Amino acid sequence: MQEAYGGYTRHALGCPACTDVDRGRCREGEQLWRDYHQISDQAYRKLAGDDL
Repeated sequence: MQEAYGGYTRHALGCPACTDVDRGRCREGEQLWRDYHQISDQAYRKLAGDDL
């Protein structure tokens, strides 16, 4: 989970589109953000005992 978030933040800090709050995220930044959330959700379900 930390690696996924680190990947997103490393990208976002160096990407002109992602650092501009008025523009939103670029395609790569959006994918990294979705990947982070997917991994986070899986980890939460596993901790909660809901992992299928």
